[in-house]
Amino acid sequence: MGRSYSDSEYKDFYKQLYIQMGSKEDFSHMMYTVSANLIDKGHKVDNVWNNWGAQGMSWATKGERKDIVGWLGDAVYKGDEYKTSFGEDDYIADLDADNIAKRVTKKTRLADAVNEYYSDISKDPQGENAGRTKEFLKNNPYEEVEAAVFERIEFNDPNGNGIKDLDDLKNNKVYEETYDFLARLKKIDEGESN
Repeated sequence: MGRSYSDSEYKDFYKQLYIQMGSKEDFSHMMYTVSANLIDKGHKVDNVWNNWGAQGMSWATKGERKDIVGWLGDAVYKGDEYKTSFGEDDYIADLDADNIAKRVTKKTRLADAVNEYYSDISKDPQGENAGRTKEFLKNNPYEEVEAAVFERIEFNDPNGNGIKDLDDLKNNKVYEETYDFLARLKKIDEGESN
């Protein structure tokens, strides 16, 4: 780029570049997540990792690792801004990655799984987002997704009943986009349109 950047300067530069590109780089995020879900055979993968800097991003099993690099990581990681970042591009990339990876088998190549998946979700009468969400929920029941999120996040219990649930996140500024993610899944889980 013709110059050197400090870490903070590069972060600012990257944020501006991300905005200029219309937040479109999440295709690489999707492919990274697909890869993380498919890499188990023939590769050394750390299925136990303790992230001391962000405990919510640690994992103790292969399944947790796969979720953390995708939807669960976006739902729980607060980053430098002390606020989760789980926008529309992340929603699509994370759900697509999870859904596509689950379609890949010994008999179904990645390219075929991708083509079949996008063909299938485009046929959903409620639209592609509803199709991707329905398939994600078949693979990941809503109750399990919500439990995984609430197991990893810390926040005050606004109604004081000692139970973490979706209503507790409704006005939480740190987990605002996590609330949107879960509310969106719950809506489809309960049979409403997306």
